[in-house]
Amino acid sequence: MRFNIVLVFIIIIITVFIAVIFNTKIVTKSLEKKKINNISIINNQFLSEDYLLSNISIKVGQSFWLFNPFKLRKELSNLNELEDFEYNLDWKGNLKISINERFPFMKWITENGETLIDSEGKILNYTNKINNLETINLYGKAANINIKTLKEDFLNKNFTELKVKEIFFFQNIGWKIKFHNKKCVFFPLKKLEKIYDLFEDIMNSELYSEFNFFDMRIKNRVYMRKKC
Repeated sequence: MRFNIVLVFIIIIITVFIAVIFNTKIVTKSLEKKKINNISIINNQFLSEDYLLSNISIKVGQSFWLFNPFKLRKELSNLNELEDFEYNLDWKGNLKISINERFPFMKWITENGETLIDSEGKILNYTNKINNLETINLYGKAANINIKTLKEDFLNKNFTELKVKEIFFFQNIGWKIKFHNKKCVFFPLKKLEKIYDLFEDIMNSELYSEFNFFDMRIKNRVYMRKKC
């Protein structure tokens, strides 16, 4: 009787061991097959999905276990078009990336075409919905590199009456700015602080209503004419 009990006990242990080994192989095999099944981009208004996906290393079909959240964060942070972002990978292999895009500051127009830039002059690789986008048109070679100075010294000032329509950058000459009220001003490239103060004084004078074009490139002089 004792022998039979021992035998049964041994059979049970062997059975449990085999079951564990068998189930482990099933689990391992199942885990090895786990993949990234889908990558979806949420809240992209201007940025194309193809552009974003081409700038991250993770791809559909990649092993679920090779997902590196730190690497993905670094890759997304390197995209100038993104203000911020969030991402989540669920157990089913669905990766969702929610983004907040930088709003275009200006449309830089050159002989090579139109490009959207941010307030720092950096190019935004936007392709969606840009044709109907209302923004300031910027013209001139290397204008995007120099626009930051004009933004800080003029565009950020609270001229409530003015709304800029177009900006023309002329190397070694100055900035020509056209407003929606059909007024124009021509500024020098450097030492702009006092020039802006003088322009504000002109805006508050009768001269502003009499003339449409104000050339302020020469120190202590203002050339005015009717035609912008």
